Amino acid sequence: MLHYQLFAVGKRHAFLKFLELLWLQSGGLCELSHLATPCQVSRQTLANYLDILNATGVIRIIRPFAQNPTREILAMPKVYAFDTGFVCHVRGLDSLRPDDMGPLWEHLVLDSLHFHLLPEEIHYWRDKQKHEIDFVWAPRKGPPVAIQCKWRAAACDTADFKPFTNLYPNAARWVIAADRTSWITRTHKSQPYIETGLDSLHELIIKHLEA
Repeated sequence: MLHYQLFAVGKRHAFLKFLELLWLQSGGLCELSHLATPCQVSRQTLANYLDILNATGVIRIIRPFAQNPTREILAMPKVYAFDTGFVCHVRGLDSLRPDDMGPLWEHLVLDSLHFHLLPEEIHYWRDKQKHEIDFVWAPRKGPPVAIQCKWRAAACDTADFKPFTNLYPNAARWVIAADRTSWITRTHKSQPYIETGLDSLHELIIKHLEA
C-alpha cells in the first residue's frame, strides 16, 4: 500500500477516501469538484493527491484527445486504477456479473496499450453530445487510432466511430475484443474497421506506424 507520509499528504483520512472513490469509479470521468465534499478537502488538495497517485502508478490518468474546442471535451481526465483486483474489492465484487466484464476488460486493454505505447500518446475522446471513444492512440507521426473495447465482438456497436471520423477522417478504427485473437477487417455502414484481440495488438501497432 502506498505510504502516504512519504509525500507529506497530511490528511490521511481524506487521502484514503479519495483513493477509494477513484477506484469505485475507475474508468470514469474524474470531476474533482464533485469529490471534494465527501473527502472534506479542497479541489486543489485533491489535485495534489491525484498527482501523487499518478506519479506512484496507483492510478493512470487519461487525458482527452481534442482539437476542436467547440465540439469536444478538452480538459476533464478519466482515471483508471492500476489493478482490477483492487477495483473489484472496493466495489464488493465476490464474483463477476456479465455487466462487470466490459469495464474490467477496458482496464486490461489499457494495460496492454501502456505496455506497447508511450503514456502521453494514449487518450480518450468524448464530444459534447456524449459520443465517446474508449481510447485514442495519437502517435507523434501519422493519423490517430480510435479504439473501442468490447468483451464480445458480436456485441460491438461502432456507432461512435462515425462522429469521431467526421472530425478526423484519416483516423483508423479498431475494436479490441476479448473473444478474438487474430485481427480481421470488417465494414459497418461503409466504414471499415479492424476487429482484433490483444494477441495481435503489437502487430497492428507496427502496421499502423509503417503505413
